[in-house]
Order: sequence, then structure tokens, then C-alpha cells
Amino acid sequence: MPERPTDDELIDSLRENWRAEIQSARTYRELAAAEKDERRKGVLLRMAEAEERHAERWAKKLREHGIEPVATDT
Repeated sequence: MPERPTDDELIDSLRENWRAEIQSARTYRELAAAEKDERRKGVLLRMAEAEERHAERWAKKLREHGIEPVATDT
């Protein structure tokens, strides 16, 4: 049976997942800002919104463990 992660490992994993979603959303928004084709721009913005929803799910899990996610410039 696999070992359960420690609380610190769990928190680190949740934070990393949250950060990855935030970075993905930022990337999609940057790409959308540079996109001239309105259809492609719309797709990129919807992808950014989806990543932001995913980030919020990870943020909720962090808050359940008493951790407030903090955005950093990455």
C-alpha cells in the first residue's frame, strides 16, 4: 500500500498545482492579447477562464487546510 503524503508534502503539492493553473491562465491571456484572429482569441480566453476555475478549486483545497494562496510573480 502506498504511503500517504505528509501534511507538508500535501500542501506543497496543492500549492504547486494552484501555481501551475495560475501560470497557464496567465499564458493563455497573454497569447489572447497578442492574437489578431477573434475566433482564436476567444478560444484562448475561454481556456484562460477554465484554468482560472481549476486554480480556484486548488485554492479552495488550500484554504481547507488553513492556507491562503498567495500569488507571486513567476
